[in-house]
Amino acid sequence: MVFRTNSGRPEFGNSRSHRGRSHKSIRELTGYALPLLMLPSFVTSSLATALVPAVSEARTTGNFLLVEHRLQQALKITFITGCLAIVILFIFAEPILQVMYGSSHAAVFIKFLAPFFILYYFQYPLQSMLQALDLAKAAMFNSLAGNILKIGVIWLLASKESFGIMGAAIGIAVGTMLVTFLHFSTVLKVVPFTLHFRSYISALVLALISGWGGYYLYQFPLSSQPIGTRLLLSVTVVILLFTFFLLMTGSIKKADLIRIPVVGDFLSKLA
Repeated sequence: MVFRTNSGRPEFGNSRSHRGRSHKSIRELTGYALPLLMLPSFVTSSLATALVPAVSEARTTGNFLLVEHRLQQALKITFITGCLAIVILFIFAEPILQVMYGSSHAAVFIKFLAPFFILYYFQYPLQSMLQALDLAKAAMFNSLAGNILKIGVIWLLASKESFGIMGAAIGIAVGTMLVTFLHFSTVLKVVPFTLHFRSYISALVLALISGWGGYYLYQFPLSSQPIGTRLLLSVTVVILLFTFFLLMTGSIKKADLIRIPVVGDFLSKLA
């Protein structure tokens, strides 16, 4: 919008202010929110790396029951670790950002994208599975289709003032969903697979209950403590509660915990 002063000269202050807010929002999305959301993927990427040789060996011997078993294990561990990460990021988005960056403005992007990023974590084991099944070309086309859709949605929505940078967040979510579903549907064409919904729903419910416990601790008993201390203790309680509930309900065994990359040995000692 252009304003004119008494002298008749145009002013572009409002336009510059709008551009400044847009640049700030882009920085919050790409510099603050996305790195935090992608951080838990180091577990699934490590898991996916170990999946390739195991599945390749099973495929060469024609043992597709073992291939399915490996896929079940990988997806289960990915969902469990992903649920824990997503619940923590969703509930503690503001304090995490405040402690790390001194600003919590990007929390809206984390809370919007967090539920979709559980599908993003699935992409690593699914893509490794496709590579092990000699379907790397299909994986490439799936990723290409997702990226094209993501760019199209971002171009369509981000240019609208009513959406703004949230249009870019929507595009990222849509592209993530498409790539994951395409990967999964491609795997299903080759590997017989049964999805055990009950175990996934159980893990999600346990993660939510654990998150509520940590949130309650953060809001009330620890309310007088410094924000860093409150956050560290609350997140630790969430992790311990979640591990305890999983073991008590039999949702995961000690042997499964050991298979979790990086943190598996530590969690198995708590079991």
